Amino acid sequence: MYKIAFPMLYIFSMSLDFIGPEFFGNVATIGKIIPAILLGWYLIKIKFRVGLKSYSFFIPLSLFAIYFSFSALWSPDIALAFPRVFSFLFLFISFWLISHYIQHQKNGLEYIFQTFVLLSVFIALLTLTNFAELFSGEAVVRTGAAGMHAIHTSMLILIGTVIMLIGVTYKTNNFKIFKPTWYVYLILFNIIALLSTATKTPFALLFFIIIAIYIYSPSNLIRYVKTKVILFIMLVLLVLTAINPYIGVLDNIYKRIDIISTKDNVVDKYGKVRFIIAEYAVANAIENPIMGVGLEGFKSNLIQSTNIDFRTSTHNTTLWSLAEGGLIGLLLWLNIVFLLFFSLNRLLKKTKNSEKLEIHELSVVSGMLMSLYLIASLSFNIEFNKFFWIIMATYASTKTALNLKLIGIKYRK
Repeated sequence: MYKIAFPMLYIFSMSLDFIGPEFFGNVATIGKIIPAILLGWYLIKIKFRVGLKSYSFFIPLSLFAIYFSFSALWSPDIALAFPRVFSFLFLFISFWLISHYIQHQKNGLEYIFQTFVLLSVFIALLTLTNFAELFSGEAVVRTGAAGMHAIHTSMLILIGTVIMLIGVTYKTNNFKIFKPTWYVYLILFNIIALLSTATKTPFALLFFIIIAIYIYSPSNLIRYVKTKVILFIMLVLLVLTAINPYIGVLDNIYKRIDIISTKDNVVDKYGKVRFIIAEYAVANAIENPIMGVGLEGFKSNLIQSTNIDFRTSTHNTTLWSLAEGGLIGLLLWLNIVFLLFFSLNRLLKKTKNSEKLEIHELSVVSGMLMSLYLIASLSFNIEFNKFFWIIMATYASTKTALNLKLIGIKYRK
């Protein structure tokens, strides 16, 4: 039972930072305490055998985490930076734990993906419930689930939606927690929840992922799916039209489009402010080009705009690595990005010709989830996003897990 219960408990408990109280500030939250207990239990179970079959991403990730942790020493606000050092430690341990689980547990990869499906549906339910309570028709509602920002809520919903989309396309036994027909309704449910967040990024990402699936999937599958995609889009539009008088999902979207299409708002909010933030990030890098301003140093900026002065993140992980880590930090981050993208392309091309459709499906799911976050890093900060590190662990372990399936090696228990 623990085979699927363990990753479910671990990944779900990581969400508790958003829905549970904080006992000791940001250092020791419920979302860290419960995973720490599960980590201890797991170490005892494996008798502290912490080795992995693949170390491909461990060195670049460890250098990245270690460097930015040490950068807290030259941060202008050490009190703000100090908790982030513990965050890096927690995230790296989570990366190791999920990697180890997948590489030593038969069907571990499938269990992780199934967990994300369940989590996405749960978050979608919370989001729609919250939207129904908040939407009045007078103002735009950008709904989050249980205290999460709308963008992070939408990303969690999107992860499960992408997995289900690929599952419906391939029709294998990899994701058999629900009946195949259920996935169609759950995808529809998740898309409605995504719309209720009134967030643009996930839909741009979803469009990109659908194109990528088309490129990397076998041609016989694509021909089969084309008609069904058109029918599904019609079903989505029909359902949205039917439910709109009751919960106003479409009305909310129309209002947001109307707001952001106003010339002044587009320039001030979606253009001008982002450029100002980028200018401050570059200015921080120029201030200390080699080592940057240190961990959380960018947030000490009082950014001055035409109408308001504010403090914020860089809204872009590449800019963050440059501002807070300088040239060294930027190179460490770009090294991870290039490693992931090059290995992703190799993995998908190699498994596309596999005789086992299940093998290619798993590689496509892993690759698409990794791509989601790498592209999203251009729009918002992902360096401390727990689920980004979990997906990195999943992707880093995919090749090893699939090789074991292909050559029939037994998994170590």
